[in-house]
Amino acid sequence: MARTRIVHEYDNQCFIEIPEDGGEIARTEYWAPSSGGYVRNVSRHPGTSGYQVCDRLCYTGNTLYWNGSVPLVGLIRREYQAARRHERRMNLS
Repeated sequence: MARTRIVHEYDNQCFIEIPEDGGEIARTEYWAPSSGGYVRNVSRHPGTSGYQVCDRLCYTGNTLYWNGSVPLVGLIRREYQAARRHERRMNLS
Protein backbone atom coordinates (compact mmCIF):
# COMPACT_ATOMS: atom_id res chain seq x y z
CA MET A 1 0.00 0.00 0.00
CA ALA A 2 1.30 3.43 -0.90
CA ARG A 3 1.96 5.98 1.81
CA THR A 4 0.88 9.57 2.18
CA ARG A 5 3.49 11.99 0.84
CA ILE A 6 3.95 15.60 1.90
CA VAL A 7 6.22 17.24 -0.65
CA HIS A 8 8.10 20.56 -0.61
CA GLU A 9 7.91 22.40 -3.95
CA TYR A 10 9.00 25.93 -3.01
CA ASP A 11 9.50 27.62 0.36
CA ASN A 12 5.92 28.90 0.20
CA GLN A 13 4.29 25.95 -1.58
CA CYS A 14 3.84 22.21 -0.97
CA PHE A 15 1.37 19.41 -1.60
CA ILE A 16 0.00 16.28 0.04
CA GLU A 17 -0.67 13.09 -1.92
CA ILE A 18 -2.95 10.59 -0.20
CA PRO A 19 -3.53 7.15 -1.77
CA GLU A 20 -7.18 6.17 -2.06
CA ASP A 21 -8.95 2.89 -2.68
CA GLY A 22 -8.72 1.77 -6.28
CA GLY A 23 -5.22 3.17 -6.80
CA GLU A 24 -6.24 6.81 -7.18
CA ILE A 25 -4.15 9.52 -5.50
CA ALA A 26 -5.80 12.58 -3.96
CA ARG A 27 -3.53 15.62 -4.25
CA THR A 28 -4.03 18.78 -2.20
CA GLU A 29 -1.84 21.83 -2.83
CA TYR A 30 -1.07 24.50 -0.23
CA TRP A 31 0.34 27.98 -0.80
CA ALA A 32 1.05 31.18 1.15
CA PRO A 33 2.53 34.55 0.11
CA SER A 34 6.34 34.33 0.00
CA SER A 35 6.71 37.02 2.67
CA GLY A 36 4.28 35.19 4.98
CA GLY A 37 0.53 35.24 5.38
CA TYR A 38 -2.54 33.04 5.49
CA VAL A 39 -2.20 29.48 4.17
CA ARG A 40 -4.49 28.56 1.28
CA ASN A 41 -5.62 25.37 -0.42
CA VAL A 42 -5.37 25.99 -4.16
CA SER A 43 -6.38 22.48 -5.30
CA ARG A 44 -10.10 23.10 -5.67
CA HIS A 45 -9.85 26.23 -7.81
CA PRO A 46 -6.59 26.34 -9.80
CA GLY A 47 -5.57 29.81 -10.92
CA THR A 48 -7.10 31.50 -7.88
CA SER A 49 -5.68 32.33 -4.46
CA GLY A 50 -7.73 29.43 -3.01
CA TYR A 51 -9.51 28.85 0.26
CA GLN A 52 -7.95 29.78 3.60
CA VAL A 53 -7.00 26.76 5.68
CA CYS A 54 -7.49 26.45 9.44
CA ASP A 55 -6.08 24.27 12.22
CA ARG A 56 -5.69 20.58 11.28
CA LEU A 57 -6.09 21.61 7.60
CA CYS A 58 -9.85 22.10 8.09
CA TYR A 59 -11.95 24.98 6.81
CA THR A 60 -13.28 26.11 10.21
CA GLY A 61 -11.39 27.24 13.29
CA ASN A 62 -8.27 29.35 13.65
CA THR A 63 -6.87 30.35 10.26
CA LEU A 64 -3.33 29.07 9.66
CA TYR A 65 -0.74 31.81 9.36
CA TRP A 66 2.74 31.11 7.98
CA ASN A 67 5.46 33.58 9.00
CA GLY A 68 7.64 33.05 5.90
CA SER A 69 10.90 32.38 7.77
CA VAL A 70 10.95 28.58 7.27
CA PRO A 71 9.53 26.39 4.48
CA LEU A 72 5.73 26.01 4.52
CA VAL A 73 6.02 22.22 4.31
CA GLY A 74 6.95 22.05 8.03
CA LEU A 75 3.72 23.76 9.07
CA ILE A 76 1.66 21.55 6.74
CA ARG A 77 3.30 18.38 8.12
CA ARG A 78 2.58 19.49 11.69
CA GLU A 79 -1.07 20.26 10.92
CA TYR A 80 -1.54 17.01 8.96
CA GLN A 81 -0.18 15.04 11.93
CA ALA A 82 -2.50 16.97 14.28
CA ALA A 83 -5.45 16.06 12.03
CA ARG A 84 -4.50 12.38 12.08
CA ARG A 85 -4.16 12.43 15.90
CA HIS A 86 -7.57 14.08 16.17
CA GLU A 87 -9.11 11.42 13.89
CA ARG A 88 -7.61 8.63 16.02
CA ARG A 89 -8.95 10.23 19.22
CA MET A 90 -12.38 10.54 17.68
CA ASN A 91 -12.15 6.97 16.27
CA LEU A 92 -12.74 8.24 12.77
CA SER A 93 -9.99 6.34 10.96
